[in-house]
Amino acid sequence: MVLHGTYNATLLLGGTGGARDVSEQDLTRWAHTPSIFWPIALVFLVAGLLLVVALRAVGRAARR
Repeated sequence: MVLHGTYNATLLLGGTGGARDVSEQDLTRWAHTPSIFWPIALVFLVAGLLLVVALRAVGRAARR
């Protein structure tokens, strides 16, 4: 759910606004815009780390 929410947030912040489909021109423009890659990669990394932390907490709670 966290990764899905992160994906949706990147679409909103990336300019699609959820109001239209992402076109091939959008994908091509984003692929050739390196300034978009690193912030999105960072968001996915942080979301993945938060997911790991949450799963470990659930695992610890289940052992008790």
